[in-house]
Amino acid sequence: MSSDTGYAVQAERVGKKYELGELASLPRTAEHLVRVLARKPTRLRMFHALRDVTFTVDPGESFGILGSNGSGKSTLLSIIAEITLPSSGEVRVRGRVLPLFSVAAGFHLELTGRENVLMFGTVLGIPREQVLRALPAITDFAEIDAAHMGTPVKRFSEGMMSRLAFATALSFPAAVYIFDEVLVTADDHFKSKCTEAIGALREQGAAVFFISHELSLVRAICDRGMWLEAGRVRAIGPMDDVARDYEASGVRPT
Repeated sequence: MSSDTGYAVQAERVGKKYELGELASLPRTAEHLVRVLARKPTRLRMFHALRDVTFTVDPGESFGILGSNGSGKSTLLSIIAEITLPSSGEVRVRGRVLPLFSVAAGFHLELTGRENVLMFGTVLGIPREQVLRALPAITDFAEIDAAHMGTPVKRFSEGMMSRLAFATALSFPAAVYIFDEVLVTADDHFKSKCTEAIGALREQGAAVFFISHELSLVRAICDRGMWLEAGRVRAIGPMDDVARDYEASGVRPT
Protein backbone atom coordinates (compact mmCIF):
# COMPACT_ATOMS: atom_id res chain seq x y z
CA MET A 1 0.00 0.00 0.00
CA SER A 2 1.09 3.55 -0.64
CA SER A 3 1.75 6.05 2.10
CA ASP A 4 -1.17 7.36 4.12
CA THR A 5 -0.12 10.98 3.66
CA GLY A 6 -0.84 12.99 0.54
CA TYR A 7 -3.20 10.39 -0.89
CA ALA A 8 -5.59 10.99 -3.79
CA VAL A 9 -7.99 8.18 -2.83
CA GLN A 10 -8.02 6.16 0.37
CA ALA A 11 -10.41 3.29 1.09
CA GLU A 12 -10.74 1.62 4.47
CA ARG A 13 -12.67 -1.64 4.98
CA VAL A 14 -15.19 -0.73 2.28
CA GLY A 15 -18.20 -2.96 1.86
CA LYS A 16 -21.26 -2.79 -0.37
CA LYS A 17 -24.33 -5.00 -0.20
CA TYR A 18 -27.58 -5.07 -2.12
CA GLU A 19 -30.94 -6.57 -1.32
CA LEU A 20 -31.97 -9.25 -3.79
CA GLY A 21 -35.44 -9.83 -5.17
CA GLU A 22 -38.51 -7.73 -5.88
CA LEU A 23 -38.55 -4.49 -3.91
CA ALA A 24 -42.15 -3.46 -4.44
CA SER A 25 -44.20 -6.53 -5.27
CA LEU A 26 -47.61 -6.91 -3.60
CA PRO A 27 -46.86 -10.38 -2.13
CA ARG A 28 -43.61 -9.14 -0.64
CA THR A 29 -45.25 -6.04 0.79
CA ALA A 30 -47.98 -8.17 2.38
CA GLU A 31 -45.43 -10.59 3.81
CA HIS A 32 -43.40 -7.72 5.24
CA LEU A 33 -46.52 -6.21 6.87
CA VAL A 34 -47.46 -9.55 8.46
CA ARG A 35 -43.96 -9.98 9.88
CA VAL A 36 -43.93 -6.42 11.24
CA LEU A 37 -47.31 -6.89 12.95
CA ALA A 38 -46.09 -10.19 14.39
CA ARG A 39 -42.89 -8.48 15.52
CA LYS A 40 -40.79 -10.94 13.57
CA PRO A 41 -37.55 -9.90 11.85
CA THR A 42 -37.83 -9.31 8.13
CA ARG A 43 -35.97 -11.88 6.08
CA LEU A 44 -33.77 -10.21 3.49
CA ARG A 45 -31.56 -11.87 0.92
CA MET A 46 -28.41 -9.80 0.55
CA PHE A 47 -25.69 -9.82 -2.10
CA HIS A 48 -22.26 -8.59 -0.99
CA ALA A 49 -20.65 -6.84 -3.95
CA LEU A 50 -17.66 -5.69 -1.88
CA ARG A 51 -16.22 -6.90 1.41
CA ASP A 52 -13.51 -5.26 3.51
CA VAL A 53 -11.66 -3.51 0.64
CA THR A 54 -8.72 -1.38 1.77
CA PHE A 55 -6.16 0.47 -0.39
CA THR A 56 -4.54 3.85 -1.02
CA VAL A 57 -3.75 5.54 -4.34
CA ASP A 58 -1.43 8.56 -4.46
CA PRO A 59 -1.44 11.56 -6.80
CA GLY A 60 0.41 10.79 -10.03
CA GLU A 61 -0.26 7.05 -9.72
CA SER A 62 -2.04 4.84 -12.24
CA PHE A 63 -3.89 2.01 -10.48
CA GLY A 64 -5.31 -0.99 -12.33
CA ILE A 65 -8.12 -3.20 -11.04
CA LEU A 66 -8.38 -6.76 -12.32
CA GLY A 67 -11.19 -9.27 -11.89
CA SER A 68 -13.86 -11.10 -13.82
CA ASN A 69 -17.31 -9.59 -14.35
CA GLY A 70 -19.19 -9.44 -11.07
CA SER A 71 -16.04 -9.20 -8.96
CA GLY A 72 -16.90 -5.69 -7.73
CA LYS A 73 -14.66 -3.50 -9.89
CA SER A 74 -17.30 -1.12 -11.23
CA THR A 75 -19.10 -1.05 -7.87
CA LEU A 76 -15.89 0.11 -6.19
CA LEU A 77 -15.28 2.80 -8.80
CA SER A 78 -18.90 3.98 -8.49
CA ILE A 79 -18.29 4.50 -4.78
CA ILE A 80 -15.10 6.46 -5.50
CA ALA A 81 -17.06 8.63 -7.96
CA GLU A 82 -19.84 9.09 -5.34
CA ILE A 83 -22.42 7.59 -7.69
CA THR A 84 -23.31 5.18 -4.89
CA LEU A 85 -22.44 5.01 -1.19
CA PRO A 86 -20.67 2.19 0.66
CA SER A 87 -22.67 0.05 3.05
CA SER A 88 -19.71 -0.02 5.41
CA GLY A 89 -16.25 1.47 5.65
CA GLU A 90 -15.13 4.77 4.19
CA VAL A 91 -13.66 6.19 0.98
CA ARG A 92 -11.84 9.53 1.12
CA VAL A 93 -11.13 11.41 -2.12
CA ARG A 94 -9.15 14.62 -2.54
CA GLY A 95 -10.28 16.72 -5.47
CA ARG A 96 -12.66 16.35 -8.41
CA VAL A 97 -13.32 12.87 -9.81
CA LEU A 98 -13.93 12.48 -13.55
CA PRO A 99 -15.50 9.05 -14.20
CA LEU A 100 -15.85 7.40 -17.60
CA PHE A 101 -17.60 4.06 -17.17
CA SER A 102 -18.32 2.87 -20.71
CA VAL A 103 -17.91 3.78 -24.35
CA ALA A 104 -21.12 5.86 -24.41
CA ALA A 105 -21.20 6.88 -20.75
CA GLY A 106 -22.73 10.34 -20.40
CA PHE A 107 -23.60 10.58 -24.10
CA HIS A 108 -27.12 11.25 -25.36
CA LEU A 109 -27.51 9.36 -28.62
CA GLU A 110 -29.82 11.94 -30.18
CA LEU A 111 -27.38 14.82 -29.59
CA THR A 112 -24.48 15.63 -31.87
CA GLY A 113 -20.87 15.02 -30.92
CA ARG A 114 -20.39 18.73 -30.26
CA GLU A 115 -23.57 18.96 -28.15
CA ASN A 116 -22.50 15.94 -26.11
CA VAL A 117 -19.12 17.49 -25.33
CA LEU A 118 -20.87 20.66 -24.15
CA MET A 119 -23.30 18.63 -22.03
CA PHE A 120 -20.47 16.56 -20.53
CA GLY A 121 -18.64 19.71 -19.50
CA THR A 122 -21.81 21.28 -18.07
CA VAL A 123 -22.48 18.22 -15.89
CA LEU A 124 -18.94 18.53 -14.52
CA GLY A 125 -19.47 22.20 -13.78
CA ILE A 126 -16.98 23.40 -16.41
CA PRO A 127 -17.78 26.91 -17.73
CA ARG A 128 -19.19 26.84 -21.28
CA GLU A 129 -16.43 29.14 -22.56
CA GLN A 130 -13.79 26.72 -21.28
CA VAL A 131 -15.52 23.77 -22.97
CA LEU A 132 -15.73 25.68 -26.26
CA ARG A 133 -12.02 26.47 -26.07
CA ALA A 134 -11.29 22.80 -25.52
CA LEU A 135 -13.40 21.61 -28.48
CA PRO A 136 -10.67 21.87 -31.15
CA ALA A 137 -8.23 19.86 -29.05
CA ILE A 138 -10.93 17.27 -28.29
CA THR A 139 -11.86 16.75 -31.94
CA ASP A 140 -8.19 16.65 -32.92
CA PHE A 141 -7.31 14.02 -30.32
CA ALA A 142 -10.43 11.98 -31.15
CA GLU A 143 -9.61 12.22 -34.88
CA ILE A 144 -13.21 13.17 -35.72
CA ASP A 145 -13.87 15.83 -38.36
CA ALA A 146 -16.26 18.77 -38.04
CA ALA A 147 -18.95 17.13 -40.18
CA HIS A 148 -19.15 14.13 -37.85
CA MET A 149 -19.09 16.36 -34.75
CA GLY A 150 -22.29 17.91 -36.10
CA THR A 151 -23.90 14.47 -36.43
CA PRO A 152 -25.97 12.69 -33.74
CA VAL A 153 -23.69 10.19 -31.99
CA LYS A 154 -26.20 7.39 -32.61
CA ARG A 155 -24.66 7.34 -36.10
CA PHE A 156 -21.11 7.00 -34.73
CA SER A 157 -19.27 3.72 -34.76
CA GLU A 158 -18.29 2.31 -31.36
CA GLY A 159 -14.70 3.26 -32.12
CA MET A 160 -15.66 6.88 -32.79
CA MET A 161 -17.68 7.00 -29.57
CA SER A 162 -14.75 5.57 -27.64
CA ARG A 163 -12.36 8.14 -29.08
CA LEU A 164 -14.70 11.07 -28.41
CA ALA A 165 -15.47 9.96 -24.84
CA PHE A 166 -11.81 9.52 -23.96
CA ALA A 167 -10.73 12.74 -25.65
CA THR A 168 -13.47 14.67 -23.82
CA ALA A 169 -12.49 13.29 -20.42
CA LEU A 170 -8.82 14.08 -21.02
CA SER A 171 -9.60 17.71 -21.78
CA PHE A 172 -11.19 18.59 -18.43
CA PRO A 173 -9.25 19.06 -15.18
CA ALA A 174 -9.62 16.56 -12.34
CA ALA A 175 -7.61 15.12 -9.47
CA VAL A 176 -8.84 11.57 -10.11
CA TYR A 177 -9.72 10.00 -13.48
CA ILE A 178 -11.65 6.73 -13.82
CA PHE A 179 -11.50 4.76 -17.08
CA ASP A 180 -13.64 1.60 -16.96
CA GLU A 181 -13.38 -0.46 -20.17
CA VAL A 182 -13.53 2.70 -22.31
CA LEU A 183 -10.90 1.50 -24.80
CA VAL A 184 -12.45 -1.88 -25.52
CA THR A 185 -13.39 -0.87 -29.09
CA ALA A 186 -10.37 1.36 -29.80
CA ASP A 187 -7.71 0.34 -32.30
CA ASP A 188 -4.03 -0.08 -31.44
CA HIS A 189 -3.15 3.38 -32.77
CA PHE A 190 -5.62 5.11 -30.46
CA LYS A 191 -4.70 2.92 -27.50
CA SER A 192 -1.10 4.04 -27.92
CA LYS A 193 -2.20 7.70 -27.92
CA CYS A 194 -4.25 7.13 -24.78
CA THR A 195 -1.36 5.43 -23.00
CA GLU A 196 0.76 8.52 -23.64
CA ALA A 197 -2.07 10.85 -22.60
CA ILE A 198 -2.56 9.01 -19.30
CA GLY A 199 1.16 9.34 -18.70
CA ALA A 200 0.80 13.10 -19.17
CA LEU A 201 -2.08 13.20 -16.67
CA ARG A 202 0.12 11.46 -14.12
CA GLU A 203 2.94 13.91 -14.69
CA GLN A 204 0.45 16.67 -13.87
CA GLY A 205 -0.27 14.93 -10.53
CA ALA A 206 -3.58 13.22 -11.35
CA ALA A 207 -4.42 9.76 -10.07
CA VAL A 208 -5.81 7.33 -12.65
CA PHE A 209 -7.96 4.23 -12.09
CA PHE A 210 -7.93 1.96 -15.12
CA ILE A 211 -9.96 -1.19 -15.85
CA SER A 212 -9.54 -3.40 -18.88
CA HIS A 213 -9.63 -7.12 -19.58
CA GLU A 214 -6.69 -6.53 -21.93
CA LEU A 215 -3.86 -7.31 -19.53
CA SER A 216 -1.11 -6.02 -21.82
CA LEU A 217 -2.82 -2.61 -21.84
CA VAL A 218 -3.24 -2.60 -18.05
CA ARG A 219 0.44 -3.44 -17.64
CA ALA A 220 1.47 -0.66 -20.03
CA ILE A 221 -0.64 1.97 -18.26
CA CYS A 222 -0.53 1.00 -14.58
CA ASP A 223 2.41 0.67 -12.21
CA ARG A 224 0.35 -0.71 -9.31
CA GLY A 225 -2.93 -2.52 -9.02
CA MET A 226 -5.38 -4.80 -7.29
CA TRP A 227 -7.13 -8.07 -8.06
CA LEU A 228 -10.73 -8.38 -6.85
CA GLU A 229 -12.48 -11.72 -6.58
CA ALA A 230 -16.09 -12.00 -5.40
CA GLY A 231 -15.82 -8.54 -3.88
CA ARG A 232 -12.69 -9.25 -1.85
CA VAL A 233 -9.09 -8.15 -2.39
CA ARG A 234 -7.18 -11.17 -3.62
CA ALA A 235 -3.89 -9.34 -4.28
CA ILE A 236 -2.53 -5.82 -4.29
CA GLY A 237 0.91 -4.52 -5.29
CA PRO A 238 3.07 -3.89 -8.38
CA MET A 239 0.91 -4.28 -11.50
CA ASP A 240 3.13 -6.89 -13.14
CA ASP A 241 3.01 -9.07 -10.01
CA VAL A 242 -0.76 -8.76 -9.60
CA ALA A 243 -1.35 -9.47 -13.32
CA ARG A 244 0.94 -12.50 -13.19
CA ASP A 245 -0.91 -13.95 -10.18
CA TYR A 246 -4.25 -13.22 -11.87
CA GLU A 247 -3.18 -15.03 -15.03
CA ALA A 248 -1.73 -17.96 -13.08
CA SER A 249 -5.04 -18.44 -11.25
CA GLY A 250 -6.69 -19.47 -14.51
CA VAL A 251 -9.39 -16.79 -14.23
CA ARG A 252 -10.72 -15.96 -17.67
CA PRO A 253 -11.65 -12.32 -18.30
CA THR A 254 -15.38 -12.04 -19.10
